[in-house]
Amino acid sequence: MSAVWLRLLIGIFCLSFTSQAATVHTNGVIWRQPGDSMAIQCRSSQTGRLYLSLRKGLSKDFEVLYKASQKNTVSEKYAGRLQVTGVDASVDIVISNLTHEDTGPYWCVYEMFDSRSYEATGVNGTGSVLLVVTDEQQCDQPNKNLLLVTAVVSAAVLFGVFIAFLLWIIPKIKRWHAKMMPRHTVSTDVYEDMRATLRP
Repeated sequence: MSAVWLRLLIGIFCLSFTSQAATVHTNGVIWRQPGDSMAIQCRSSQTGRLYLSLRKGLSKDFEVLYKASQKNTVSEKYAGRLQVTGVDASVDIVISNLTHEDTGPYWCVYEMFDSRSYEATGVNGTGSVLLVVTDEQQCDQPNKNLLLVTAVVSAAVLFGVFIAFLLWIIPKIKRWHAKMMPRHTVSTDVYEDMRATLRP
């Protein structure tokens, strides 16, 4: 059962990131198996002296590579697994011997320094990707079983919500109906007809 949930989560994750891909200038989702390689092509439309920072994570908090001119500073975690070619606005990065820990979004972030003020201006480049390192099925190849499981689980959840709603609303309707109905009370009092006993 855990494999079904894993496939379902991967499918949802894949669909949600693919829909966001156009808004964050990414190349989409890259699926790899452990031990494979992945290429990232970082590009920028800016001109002048640019410094590239390849960052990982949703908040871009982990720096994988910092490229300034001919000097490359590589994170210890990626040491010996990175190949960098190109300069400034056109850099190709290959990460080899991928592991499950490499899964995540990678961002090409450029910095341009103003020679007069010595201030850096950050510019997002194109080529950012989401890497998924797994032995599971890729998003590009639709899996009919995954779609069927997703449909069945969705239908079951909707049915469960409907039943819960009915169980919640029916007692409330019965109470409301009981308050609105007029109450018929049966009297146990005895009345005696006194008209026959009265004489003029």
